[in-house]
Amino acid sequence: MLATAGDFEEPLSVPASQETVDDAAWEFGFRPYLWLTGLEGTIGVNGVYAPVDVDFGDIWDDLDFAWSSTFEARRGKWGVMLDFTYLKMSDNMLPTFSPPPAPPLAPSGFEMEMFLVDLVGSYRAAEWDRGFLDLTAGVRWMSIDNTIFLASAAGGAGSIGGDDNWFDPHVGLRAGYDLSERFYLQGLADVGGFGVGSDLTVQLLGGVGYKVTENVSLELAYRYLKEDYSDSSFSFDTEMSGPVLGLSINW
Repeated sequence: MLATAGDFEEPLSVPASQETVDDAAWEFGFRPYLWLTGLEGTIGVNGVYAPVDVDFGDIWDDLDFAWSSTFEARRGKWGVMLDFTYLKMSDNMLPTFSPPPAPPLAPSGFEMEMFLVDLVGSYRAAEWDRGFLDLTAGVRWMSIDNTIFLASAAGGAGSIGGDDNWFDPHVGLRAGYDLSERFYLQGLADVGGFGVGSDLTVQLLGGVGYKVTENVSLELAYRYLKEDYSDSSFSFDTEMSGPVLGLSINW
């Protein structure tokens, strides 16, 4: 995930260092973070589709639980990062009934549970006094459990649920730039899917960090993730975006 950039990669990136890289020394980073994401798009289970539109401004009402963290190891120009995100959210919607002969049922709400695990390798293609540019390649595993609640003209009519998981290969870039001794910028972008898992996945993250100490930083970013996945009985065509609040610990 950027840092998180994932990103969230995908979530929070390591601040640029002005010191010469020691190829023999390992560097590590751990970043717990909170992604206050909204959700917009369409989810589908067994032929039933529900439009979803959850703005991150209302996330405290719709987000049931969230946890994210990233672990990164780097040696010289090479690095590897493991990002984990868990989200559970739900929302209600006003059912809209179609005239006969359409089924007398309509979506009245949804619940989504998501696991995201991203394994990303990186190569430092360029480095200068105040910044760096990494090339990245990885694989993102998505596991989604959707429940769509149904209503009839007479009231509630139960629910329909289903789950699926898939792997998305992706490639991208990650960069960092020191604004001063304390403040730095970070960003990442990747694109993937290519029909292997989803038809398309896109992730973008950009933000700013503040070094509290030499090894501890606070980070504020904005993360965007698009997933366009479908099979015969399950679909998840959505855009997720919102602010990321993170703590970066490096050693």
